[in-house]
Amino acid sequence: MKIIEQLNKLPINKGEYLVLPNIDTPFFIIPMTSKVAFQKAISFIKPKNKYGWLKKFVLGYLPFFLIRSFFSTIKIATKITNSTTRLILPWNQDFNNKFVIFNLGEKPSLIKIGFNYASKLIQNEHKVIAEYFNDNEIFPKIINYQLNEEYSILETAFYKGNHPEILPQKIIEFFNSKYNDCKSVSFKDHPYVKKMMNLIFMKLNNNKDTLGWLSEYISKFKDKQIFISLMHGDCTLTNIIVENNNIKLIDWEDCIEDGIPIDITYFNFRKQIDNNEKWEINGVVDFLVVLHYIYFQCRYNNMTRIDAIVLKHNFVCIER
Repeated sequence: MKIIEQLNKLPINKGEYLVLPNIDTPFFIIPMTSKVAFQKAISFIKPKNKYGWLKKFVLGYLPFFLIRSFFSTIKIATKITNSTTRLILPWNQDFNNKFVIFNLGEKPSLIKIGFNYASKLIQNEHKVIAEYFNDNEIFPKIINYQLNEEYSILETAFYKGNHPEILPQKIIEFFNSKYNDCKSVSFKDHPYVKKMMNLIFMKLNNNKDTLGWLSEYISKFKDKQIFISLMHGDCTLTNIIVENNNIKLIDWEDCIEDGIPIDITYFNFRKQIDNNEKWEINGVVDFLVVLHYIYFQCRYNNMTRIDAIVLKHNFVCIER
């Protein structure tokens, strides 16, 4: 199985691991190398509902023989036997090529490992953080970076805190400072817009309804001036960590320097869409966040999500 083949290459202890919810959708991979390692790894999981909290509580006290009876477990055959406890999260867009590892040692850290195309994402994130870290405190601190023929590894400091409901002013100021130095081009000539449109129109060739209203807005805004700007690409609630005045924006792997100025607006767009609310398109940036969201879903073939996106009287929503 491909995921086990990749896991065998990761810097984790060999031995047995619990896979939740199952091997086909492995959102969490939890070490069963010892009871202490298991319970420590479980403590880092944040359930989304009361059932999840109950399941987490019960798992923490179940003996391993019962866990093996009711849940999926796998054997990982690395040669490592003395690494710190590590919880593994395969990337839910691609379970085989990108992994996030929580290093739960004395100084906790976050380790990202990318194979194949995901290796390029890790390399890109390292480049961006290395370039901007000294200039702005919203970037995570790099602890280690490795690049070899099989994969890339980026280890950053682990930050505890909460996810804010309002975009922090420090992040707003950072992006506004980047927009001040940008040149602009027309919507139809913007390199990132053209990149998005090419993939969207190729992927949605059978979805005439969505292509219809997208084409109307593209025609409406085709001559609008758009900045060519630094773009994080996924400036969302879960990628921002706040503890007192310490504010970090993480996950820079999709960042590009010739992007579009959407990050400030995208935070609010995702907050509304993810809460099953409507998003109103009043101007070109309001439309660009929708276009970027559809493009992201196309990149990872989330066609069911795209099919659920509808437009009604300038309001975009996802029908569930």
